[in-house]
Amino acid sequence: MSWPAALAASVVAALALLLVPGEDGRQPLTGSDALLAGALESEPSRADGWVALADGRALQPVLTFPDRDGNWCREFLLRDGDQDWRGVACREAGRWETQVVARETFLAAEEAYRPAGAGDNDKVAGFITRNAADIALGASDEQALITSGWQDAR
Repeated sequence: MSWPAALAASVVAALALLLVPGEDGRQPLTGSDALLAGALESEPSRADGWVALADGRALQPVLTFPDRDGNWCREFLLRDGDQDWRGVACREAGRWETQVVARETFLAAEEAYRPAGAGDNDKVAGFITRNAADIALGASDEQALITSGWQDAR
């Protein structure tokens, strides 16, 4: 095989990996998701425990931070059957939109030892590093923000 043909085959393979939906044929979270948005709007971040969504998925909001555009963003974990996802959604003009999402494997605390940072997904962590304007909110500030309907008092 000539190098141009090999290069073309590599590009096709890379595009296929980017365009193929999740293993079961479902597309991972993209854009808006009404059930996810409703939970992100009202549920506080938590270190453990899951919020059951009406469609059977389970959500764990992880943290809330301001982005460089003045919007609020939330990192979350989402379990959908045997598929686990980590993502970030940001609230712009009153709507939550998923900005980045990646497959993840969640382990219960008792299942395995993991060094600090072992669960960080590079794609999600990179998004947060590039877009966060400040540190994540503490629990009381986050609860006040949720209670106010996301009206920032900064």
